[in-house]
Amino acid sequence: MSPQTRPDEPTDAPARTVLLLGASNISLGLRPILRCLRGGLEGELNVLVAAGHGRSYADRTITFGRSLPGLLRCGAWSAYANRPEGPPPLVCFTDVGNDLLYDTPPATLVGWVAACFDRLGGSAEVVMTLPPSKRAAALPAWEYHMARGLLFPSLNPLPWDEMRRRADELHDRLSALAESRSVAPLEPPAEWYGFDPIHIRRSRRREAWERLFSGWESFQTNGEATLPRVPVVWGRAEKVRIFGRSRQTPQPVWQGAGISLSLY
Repeated sequence: MSPQTRPDEPTDAPARTVLLLGASNISLGLRPILRCLRGGLEGELNVLVAAGHGRSYADRTITFGRSLPGLLRCGAWSAYANRPEGPPPLVCFTDVGNDLLYDTPPATLVGWVAACFDRLGGSAEVVMTLPPSKRAAALPAWEYHMARGLLFPSLNPLPWDEMRRRADELHDRLSALAESRSVAPLEPPAEWYGFDPIHIRRSRRREAWERLFSGWESFQTNGEATLPRVPVVWGRAEKVRIFGRSRQTPQPVWQGAGISLSLY
């Protein structure tokens, strides 16, 4: 990053589009994510976020009264296709695993992720996390059932042995997909997680996102930038149902520090 440009100051360069696809880890880590992006990338940023607790890569889900379309079917793709001209887009895939709890076969889930890859075009820089297999390897059955009951109380659980088998298969298939697309996937360290085996600890979020985004060649590890206060954006996705009532929100939902944030 040039010494003349502060990371938290906009420039006259064309906006760079950043597409983040995932679930609750993105939603919980949105503020550190924005700070990392602002601290590590120059210029105006057009940030498109498709996330949310329990989000599926293809199917509509409902969690805590909020219903969202699957990532493959949300408005982020239209926004991505119509992005402003600028530097090559940056794309992040994470939280690939919720669909196992919805009884989706690993091969089907990886097919959905591959379909997302196919929509990106050839110029995008892509990073991806694998499922936290190192944390899962140390997870006893009772912790799995307790965590699943707290985070996904309405779902019928698979036996832990079968879930571990499917998680291992997902890990292998995602690794093969990443290799075929020339993407170096990030294996999340076990220490990023506590009792909750799915969500990155609050104290490790900055480290996790900075390490993941460092997979983009254009990302510079310069520390987090300061940001003005980002308002609460729960329920402000472009198209969402809240307790059965449809709501549409014009995008972007927030602009500041050279960042335009849109939710889908």
